[in-house]
Amino acid sequence: MDHVELRELDIPLRLADFSIEPGKTALMIIDMYNRATNRNFGFGKRAKEIGVEKELDYYYHRLEKTVIPNLSRLLNACRDEEIEVIHVTIGSLTLDGRDAGWRYRSYKMLSRGIKELEIIEPLLPLPNEIVIKKTTSSAFSSTRADRILRNLGIEYLIIGGVVSGNCVESTVRDGCDRDFKIYILEDACAGLTEESHQFSMSYLHRNYAIVKNTQEVLSEIDQKWKSKPLSQKSKNT
Repeated sequence: MDHVELRELDIPLRLADFSIEPGKTALMIIDMYNRATNRNFGFGKRAKEIGVEKELDYYYHRLEKTVIPNLSRLLNACRDEEIEVIHVTIGSLTLDGRDAGWRYRSYKMLSRGIKELEIIEPLLPLPNEIVIKKTTSSAFSSTRADRILRNLGIEYLIIGGVVSGNCVESTVRDGCDRDFKIYILEDACAGLTEESHQFSMSYLHRNYAIVKNTQEVLSEIDQKWKSKPLSQKSKNT
């Protein structure tokens, strides 16, 4: 019996069921910037330099064919229904990144204003959407994300992005411990390998979050938000 089967038996614990609610839900998109998603930047560029780019074929194919299209669909739906959108990316307060901890400083990737750290074109934030810049894996550890979400009245998060077992998983665990109820989008996240992605999803499911696919969440939004009274859609313009 594996850890998933044990959890379904409530061993050691099994997360209670919940569903997202209008006015209390936000979409949080994790690290969809060039360095993490574009073959010509970051570790894609590094893999080419040392001749192991084939090892990342799964990752980039999943991003291009599955993750980015699904995040785009959900992003558009959230904008249409006035669901808050939070973009999370890497970024420091200083130009040279000296305010970050030693781990992120060692990556030499935190200088502001460089192309590598720009959010990719299909998911670019609108002028009135929130962008949170972090210097840790978790979106909560080095930012005001908790305070911002509480100021917005958010209790539920829909999370997608990269990398599944790194920043996505850290954010989900941290967010759950801060009492946010979280859907994680299995088909809008990617790990460097299929095995690492599937392990993260299986370990998080019913433990720190509920794993959903994009269509399930879109259907839930359509069902629950269609009865919401129309309001002036000025937030994202």
